[in-house]
Amino acid sequence: MSGAFKLAYEGSKPYARLDMDIWENGKKVDSAGSIGDLFFSLEGQEKSNEIDLIISIDSVSTEEQKN
Repeated sequence: MSGAFKLAYEGSKPYARLDMDIWENGKKVDSAGSIGDLFFSLEGQEKSNEIDLIISIDSVSTEEQKN
């Protein structure tokens, strides 16, 4: 499963965090992790107010996880 979207902000000090959850049949069943400070840039670099996020998730069976 994969998807992509564009994320933009307006303001001077953005802090965006992406939390990923797993849902089954309309109910949250687990947390898949998070990515912090999506708009981070090193000092001296021009900061962008827009980013493209591309996410790809593979299913893993419980047998594969044991190995």
